[in-house]
Amino acid sequence: MNWLGRRGIAFWLLAAAFLSATGAAFGPTLARERDVLTLFFVIDITRSMLARDHGTTDAPLSRLEQAKRTIGGVTRRLPCGSKVGLGVFAERRSFPLIEPVEVCANFGPFNEAVAGLEWRMAWEGDSRILSGLASAQDVAQKLSSDLVFITDGHEAPPAPMEGRRTAPRSDTTAGLILGAGGSELVSIPKFDDLGNLDGFYSLQDIAAGARVSIVPPGASKSGNYHPRNNPVGNLAATSTEHLTSVRERYLREIGGEAGLGYAPLSDIGAITTEIDIHTSAHRLDASVDLSPGLGALSLFCILVAYAWNASVVWRVKPATRPSHTRTQDRNMTFNRRNLLATATLAALTGAVFTSPALSHGPTPQKTDASVEIEAPFDAVWNVLADFASIADWHPAVHSASPGEDGKSRVLILDGGSIIETLDVSSKERGVVAWRLATPNPDALAVSSYNDKLMVEPTGDQMTTVRWIGRFYRADTSNFPTEGQTDEAAMEDMTRYVESGLAGLKAYFPVRPN
Repeated sequence: MNWLGRRGIAFWLLAAAFLSATGAAFGPTLARERDVLTLFFVIDITRSMLARDHGTTDAPLSRLEQAKRTIGGVTRRLPCGSKVGLGVFAERRSFPLIEPVEVCANFGPFNEAVAGLEWRMAWEGDSRILSGLASAQDVAQKLSSDLVFITDGHEAPPAPMEGRRTAPRSDTTAGLILGAGGSELVSIPKFDDLGNLDGFYSLQDIAAGARVSIVPPGASKSGNYHPRNNPVGNLAATSTEHLTSVRERYLREIGGEAGLGYAPLSDIGAITTEIDIHTSAHRLDASVDLSPGLGALSLFCILVAYAWNASVVWRVKPATRPSHTRTQDRNMTFNRRNLLATATLAALTGAVFTSPALSHGPTPQKTDASVEIEAPFDAVWNVLADFASIADWHPAVHSASPGEDGKSRVLILDGGSIIETLDVSSKERGVVAWRLATPNPDALAVSSYNDKLMVEPTGDQMTTVRWIGRFYRADTSNFPTEGQTDEAAMEDMTRYVESGLAGLKAYFPVRPN
């Protein structure tokens, strides 16, 4: 073993690199607890989803294509251990294609399946949004999933002028509707049997296809009226049903009736935040892949060994060197150049990892804390459901006043006032969720946050309240000022959440045994 003792530093660095690379090849993991989601995506594949009002002017995208890209973007951000499923909507039914599968192990096949969705998979041309949404909720409930329903809200045949049915409410299915399309009316493409563009839909096409609808007053006196095939008569001549835009108001209404949130089909980060708010995460012992870290360590050891080896030749003095040939001179020059190149590469690598100028800006931060309260669920819920009552139990809130809309509140803290808006309040799900509408860095060192209280009975007289918050620091530039950094934001929000939970627990007196 004496030969080991004579090995130089470069040898041991290369040995460390070999061991790290070998370890990375085996894919080691580290077990840790994390929040995961189970999402069931349903995409509207009816004709209006082919309208091209996403993307850019030079490279427009159809709503269907944007929906598929959005699912890919969302699944990339889900932590390992989360599950995703897929379904499509047409006519009045949502049809499941893939039951929820683990996202990391099945990312490739799942997204290939999403990419393969097209309008010709639709089994019927109608688009009954209310029925399709109810069907999607039923499927999601059976699959123990939260629902993400992607549609533009365009009903075909046209929705009735009055007397619309209310969307059925599910007490067990959480989720949200993503509204596809822009706010401006655009034409709906028409395709032939081979999938080639064949013009756009006209008023006559819409009137001829209106097979089922609620007859408006006076329709029977209009020309071309037919009680089954054209119940709206010539009223279609003044309509814009042959054009399409996202029916945001309609989707918000039926989403509220169904107990779902709403968000536009836009920025992936904003959609991910909305999913966090309107879905129910659950804890899971998930694994973290250590291979990337071991691979980086192996590369680092190789670079250092290379630099050390080159520097040995650099340090040998010419006077003590034996005579050498031109070839040896060239080798010396080559080694010196390699040393300089290695030093430059090391400096650049260090700059990438340490320089704030090359950072990507603020990173999302998270708080997650729980408390057990000796009180029944109904008693705790009644307090938390009163959105403006937070000053009664939170010691950091000096006063709280409700907004005129009933869904906002103005809080007075030590550093001044902030305004929050309510997103969700569902006793069935045991969730109250809200967001920061008007920040104040002097009060809390954040620029935005989305908070959620999850209330769960743990016995006849015991209730667990979990406060989950996601937030960004107050100064979102690459060079945050003192007091508005990630650390300051984490410190403020952690203190705010923990003191709030402690105050909530103290609000309910402990009953004597």
